This record gives sequence, structure tokens and C-alpha cells, in this order.
Amino acid sequence: MGKKAEVIDIVADELALSLVGWQVEDAQARLVTESHDRTDHEQQVAFSATLRFLSEDWSDRFKDSDGDNYAPEVFLTLNRRDTPAPSSNYRWVVLEKIKKAKKGLIRVSAQSDTWTCHAPLTAKNIDLRLTAYDLAEVSDVYINSKLSLTCPTTTPLEIIVVEETSADAPRTKVFVANAYVSKGDYRSTLTVHTEGTFEFGSAEDLLKAYLDQCAWEDPKSTVKDSAPFQVNLPEIRFEILDDTGFLLDDRTCRFYGHIPVDGQGNVPRRQPRWIDRNVLNISDLPGDPHRVVVRVTDGDE
Repeated sequence: MGKKAEVIDIVADELALSLVGWQVEDAQARLVTESHDRTDHEQQVAFSATLRFLSEDWSDRFKDSDGDNYAPEVFLTLNRRDTPAPSSNYRWVVLEKIKKAKKGLIRVSAQSDTWTCHAPLTAKNIDLRLTAYDLAEVSDVYINSKLSLTCPTTTPLEIIVVEETSADAPRTKVFVANAYVSKGDYRSTLTVHTEGTFEFGSAEDLLKAYLDQCAWEDPKSTVKDSAPFQVNLPEIRFEILDDTGFLLDDRTCRFYGHIPVDGQGNVPRRQPRWIDRNVLNISDLPGDPHRVVVRVTDGDE
């Protein structure tokens, strides 16, 4: 019956992107539908964009090393409009070193996995967004997994957040915590998705944490004595349990980031935003997942 393409509106989170130096010059997407008969359709999302990296706009930095290392990732998220946002699937579409990214325009394209359906979706059914974070750990079942459409139904799991850090600063604030099972035609997956910020208080609060982390420093040092310095961020670990409490799997997210205090004793002007998201193949687990515990622990010294 032929192939057709519909234009999909893309929502760009301009504030989140600009905070880490990215500007969207152009972004377009299409929903491509190939119909074999009235009840047999294949669909796919195709994406194309032009972005500019303005390193001078990336004023508050929380990564352990900047220099020639990578600029913050730009993420494309795909969802159905009638599904809650946390179940969106994520895929980075820009991963460039800073030195190259700031030389000129970055042009990217991406395609989603193809899905089959009896009744095709329309462009109005698709929620497509561009966003970014200060610190991100996003992984799919396979490292080369394409962006995929979310399942129309998911089964939520109990998820609890446990604070186990010993320092008063920085503190982890978790604003989103979701765990859910998606059953597909070929595999079932478990997604654990958390988002939040790291709140750090004053330079004096950070100095206390810094002196606790660095046993070789004079415990009576002042901010003026120690600046510039930086404080490591907490780690986030999640545990997957079955209905008996048996630990099926656990993962640790190390953002390899910090809260810096500059040579004048100034702290960053805003709190860093972070995302930690993992998708696991349930068939790889030695049991059925029932509950997820997210633990916030001290980072490496």
C-alpha cells in the first residue's frame, strides 16, 4: 500500500540545553509509515538536527575534567503522548569532544527501531523531545540499542530511596524515581529511572565536606586557606530484589563529578541536574523483579 511520512513536532528543552552550552538551530522529525495491508504496518521515527555548542555559556561545570573531554550529551526522548513522561526512552544523539564541538555547527541524524502495528500511530501520538543534564548515566540493554517506542502498558514496581551519605553537603535530592517492567514481543525489560539535583549550601558547608574527604588537610583551614577546591558528589546505587528479598542485581552510578569552589571562595550559581537510567533484560536476571531500592552513598574520596 506504500510508504508515507508525517512531520512530528519536537519539543526542545531550551533552558536545560542552554545551561550546558547547547543551542538548537534546527530540529526536524518524521514518522515514516510503510503499510503492507490495512492491518499490517511498519513505523519508524527519523530525526535530523543542527546544534551549536557555546562553551562560554557552559559557565557552571560539575564534571571532573573539562579540557578536551566531552561536552554534555544531548538526549532525544521518544514516548507516546498518552504515557507518563518517565517511561520515555532515551538515546544520546550528540556525543562530541569540547574542542571539536565548539568549532562550528554539529549536524546529527538518528532513526528509531521499527515497530509493527495493526493500527498505525499518527504524528500527534508521538512525543519527541530534546534535553540535556549536567550529569548523566543512561544505558540501554545493549550499548548499540536504537531509540525505541515505549510499550503501551507497563507494570510499575515498588521503588524506595534510601539516604546513606555521611556528609551534610552536597545532598542528593531525588525528584523522580520509577521502576517498571515492559513486556515486548521479543523481550521483557526492567527500567529504573531516577532524576534529581545535588544541593550543596554555602562554601563553608562544602569546606567541611572537603576536609572530611581529605585527611591530609589542616582541619582548621578556612575557605580562604583552601580555595580553590572541589567536593566529590555522592554515588547512586540501585538494587533489584525478588519477592523474598533476594538480590537479583545491583548497579552503581558514579557521575565522576564534583561541586567546585573557585579561588575567590564562590560556589556555583545553581544546583546540578542529574539523571540515572538503566534498562535491563529481565531474562538475564536469576528471578522475577519485585522491588527496587535506590541507595545514595558517599562518593569516592
